[in-house]
Amino acid sequence: MVLLPGITENGHVLMARSYEFAYQFDDFTLTRPSVRGKYAHMGSNVLQLGRDEGINECGLGVTMSSCGFPVGALDGMRKPAIRGLQFWAVIRALLENCKDVGEALSYLKDMPVAYNINLLAADRSGHAALVETCDGRMAVKRIEGSGQPQYLHATNHIVLPALQQYEPKAMKHSLLRYEYVRQYLNAANGITEEDLKGMLLGKYPDGLCCHYYKDFFGTTKSMVMDLNDGKIAVCWGGLAGNGWRSFKVAQPLEESMQSIELKPESSPPGVFDLITS
Repeated sequence: MVLLPGITENGHVLMARSYEFAYQFDDFTLTRPSVRGKYAHMGSNVLQLGRDEGINECGLGVTMSSCGFPVGALDGMRKPAIRGLQFWAVIRALLENCKDVGEALSYLKDMPVAYNINLLAADRSGHAALVETCDGRMAVKRIEGSGQPQYLHATNHIVLPALQQYEPKAMKHSLLRYEYVRQYLNAANGITEEDLKGMLLGKYPDGLCCHYYKDFFGTTKSMVMDLNDGKIAVCWGGLAGNGWRSFKVAQPLEESMQSIELKPESSPPGVFDLITS
């Protein structure tokens, strides 16, 4: 989710995300590359080179969730409909080459995106966009300034009308989590970083954290990004006991290691049922 200054307590642009998958496929690594001729950025690794999300030195933040069933080469995943890029390549390219939402949308326009993605981009001047892709098609919703709404959010299904006909069903957990975020943000005002952390670590269905790792749906990381402060707060495994740690993109990362705990659980009946969205 991305929140514009009109609904945040500190008047900053905030982003929050949780990522659910199987822990065996997560790098559990935060990195800060600074490549000559590119914008320095910070985010979590995918296959060493890619990014799940991140913020760059200009104040551009990008994050994502799968739009429908994950696309990829692994057994059981949805086969790509076009030849193109996975989300982790798209996100790194945006962070390294774009300073704001306008540049990010222009950059995306000519990208062959093979992954079906709900991509959220925002910048510290108060512009934000939701970009959805489905089998090579793309739709965009933008918000900015003092207009309404003051937030965008996405879970794991298509929400933009231009694409809904191509994927009209959604998994039950995606619909419930989407509605949970919508109701929370509609009712709240002066939202803080701590409020977002509470949402992220709250246990599904009364929050966004899940521990269904055997079903490729366990929380590997929860994050809050403050674009004006250039800061990422991360909690690995979606468990408060692992602690929140904060890092700023303007400061080089010192190499460190942390022991983390995961608590695998069996998924409740019906959580992956397909329902018309």
